[in-house]
Amino acid sequence: MIIEGAQVTAKDLAIAAASTNTTPVDLGKNGDYYEAQPWLFVNLTSGFTNGSISAVKVQTAADEAFTAPIDVLTVSVPTTVVQSVPAQLLNMRLPRAMKRWVRLVVSASAASGSVAGGKVFAGLSTGVPT
Repeated sequence: MIIEGAQVTAKDLAIAAASTNTTPVDLGKNGDYYEAQPWLFVNLTSGFTNGSISAVKVQTAADEAFTAPIDVLTVSVPTTVVQSVPAQLLNMRLPRAMKRWVRLVVSASAASGSVAGGKVFAGLSTGVPT
């Protein structure tokens, strides 16, 4: 899969808190993203030493600062996904009717102590991510 840099919202982003925002991605003037319905992917590139990702929320906004973010959807990561090693967490079409900007909010938790060790690579692709 070939991914343009502007389409990457997280590149080995450390997940060490209960909630982590990714870098906003510009979908274009009207959120059209080349008139395609892009694929959204989230991959765990480094396994957790403590904790795991429980959900990934997609937010959209008219401005890069996300002064008025709109929650589009939240996807729960199944507890059956082993997150102590790299894994594919999410691979789905991005919903239509997005605003110009999109970002992810990654929610993580640990049974005890702090979330540690996990990193994600996430972004958008016009083709099916593999």
